[in-house]
Amino acid sequence: AAARCRPRLAAMGGGTAFEHDDPQLSAAVAACAEAARCGELVVVMDFDRTMTRCFLPSGERGCSSHGVLEHAGVLSESFQTQCAELLAKYYPIEIDPEMSINQKTPHMFEWYSTVHKLMLKEQVTRAAIDKAVAECTRLMLRDGIEDLLRMCQEASPPIPVLVLSAGLKDVIDSALERHLPFKLAPTTAVVSNTMCFDDDGKLSGFSEPLLHMFNKTAAFLPDDLTPLVEGKRHCLILGDSMGDLTMADGLDLRTLKVGFLNDKVEELLQRYTDAYDHVVTQDGPVPDFASTLSEWSRQADDDGLRRCACPSSAQRLGVVQMNSRAGLARLESSPSPPQRPWDEPIHRSLREMRPCGAADARRASLDLPLLEHLALAIG
Repeated sequence: AAARCRPRLAAMGGGTAFEHDDPQLSAAVAACAEAARCGELVVVMDFDRTMTRCFLPSGERGCSSHGVLEHAGVLSESFQTQCAELLAKYYPIEIDPEMSINQKTPHMFEWYSTVHKLMLKEQVTRAAIDKAVAECTRLMLRDGIEDLLRMCQEASPPIPVLVLSAGLKDVIDSALERHLPFKLAPTTAVVSNTMCFDDDGKLSGFSEPLLHMFNKTAAFLPDDLTPLVEGKRHCLILGDSMGDLTMADGLDLRTLKVGFLNDKVEELLQRYTDAYDHVVTQDGPVPDFASTLSEWSRQADDDGLRRCACPSSAQRLGVVQMNSRAGLARLESSPSPPQRPWDEPIHRSLREMRPCGAADARRASLDLPLLEHLALAIG
């Protein structure tokens, strides 16, 4: 009979840590953490509604990178009316749980292509884009994203971050520049639809091929970014849609997938927990990486865990598993910080909801469950 995973919850650094009875799961996560210490982890994340909030504190829906231009008045009322009609037509297709991605893909291509063609008829300039982003009050970074980016950039060695978005690169670049209190490092890059401008600074086209939410793979990485993924063996994926699950396809990496289910939770929760290793609902925050990372880094050093001299897979698994247990034991014995109201209801694990037998144990050794364990270990 298949054994069942029984996660035990413990408040740590304001987040929720999930621990499992299956030692193979713990060992796999610890092995992934050691890969990060050796410079073998890459983070790939979506932008709209992943790095940014889906809803504002007021309850209003936040802006996407395309929406920034619409709400700033950069685009005409006629354009906005036509885009609203396109949204009403295509968005139900995007989230239809009965349609496969292959069935949705031609509709998404048609949707994005039509919007871009309409945009080319507008008098969009580079200066207008910068002004629109500067004045936009409906685009907010998700809680925890700033800490995650800072941690990745300041890690030793740095952890590469690839933002793979079906939005507008020019808007995303400008938004990150304005919303982050630090500059993006060379190890952090945005891959998205780039707007092309003529000599007068007016929009004249878009980069090709078109990147939409259901064709997001490593095939879109330009040659100058390939050094960021060379030598990597693990990937942390953060996304908010089924299309984001493929962002590391083509890289041949073991993946840990964290999904943000912002809307229609009851309707879509089972699909998300089937597809993602860890799901955050209700527009919740990214788990608190920075504090847990610094704490675990000190503990790993105390345990004598080597940072850069990566042993063989078998040696690595045994050493890391031993030290991760010691570190977790110390963390559990320390006073628990007050738990935030959203911690328990919004952080859900795939393994809470289904049996974990031998097949799942084998899958766990590849996919690596639970963001918090990884956050505790890499540093």
